[in-house]
Amino acid sequence: MITLYDLGPVYFEDKGLSPYVRTIRYSFSPLSSNLSSPTIFPRFALNYKKIPYKDIQIPISEVKSTAKSVGAPPTSTKPDGSPKYTVPFIYDSTTGKLVSDSFLIAEYLDEAYPDTPRIVPLGMRVLQAIFCQTMVSAFVPIYPAIQPATEAQWMPKEFVEDLVRLDSRRSTASALSVEEEAAAWGQTRAALGEIALAYGTRAAEDSAFVMGGSTPTYADIAFTSFLWWVRTVYGEDSEIWGGIGGVGEGIIGKLCQDTLAHCKE
Repeated sequence: MITLYDLGPVYFEDKGLSPYVRTIRYSFSPLSSNLSSPTIFPRFALNYKKIPYKDIQIPISEVKSTAKSVGAPPTSTKPDGSPKYTVPFIYDSTTGKLVSDSFLIAEYLDEAYPDTPRIVPLGMRVLQAIFCQTMVSAFVPIYPAIQPATEAQWMPKEFVEDLVRLDSRRSTASALSVEEEAAAWGQTRAALGEIALAYGTRAAEDSAFVMGGSTPTYADIAFTSFLWWVRTVYGEDSEIWGGIGGVGEGIIGKLCQDTLAHCKE
């Protein structure tokens, strides 16, 4: 049995906060210091592979102590050189392995469970990583908008208080103006539009998966984790989600829909 460690408590229907846990967090990300981002990748990956798991939700303030107590390795280093611990991390009681970082977890699941659908195609590690880096960068502009919306709707008061204690800048940060927020969403739509151009002449009714074909890869699941975040926070019928999902003649929304069809419980 796999134990998945995620942030919590939160009010999301399928538990867990970070889009990184839903994809199994990607440690290169410039967003790694934004602890309130949804960690959804590992859940999607485990669901896709149909590997049984249980989850343990831990407060942000206890990520380091919990990781150290179970022996989960750090995912990076802080500016002062000390180790940095983040979610997600997993413990596999079948093999006795502890693994941190979304991409490493994905590779571990492919290796430890070879009879399940492969997430990282052979020989495609670098290309998957480069795509994910580009994809995550596309969402950077909307962080100042979506984080407050996430905190207001989906986080208990004590969770937000923990965030403020860990990052004092949150208590003094001013909200975006209407104009600034509109500009941020415009930047993200434009960046996603550049990604959509890579699909070439493929129409939205064709395969929306990054590598084509009929099954998703790490890149698709990671991308969908962030798209899921937007869709969940603002609602499937919202103007914001319509603007994001409609990018590339609807191929971005189709990617989300088709990937979720494989990865939801």
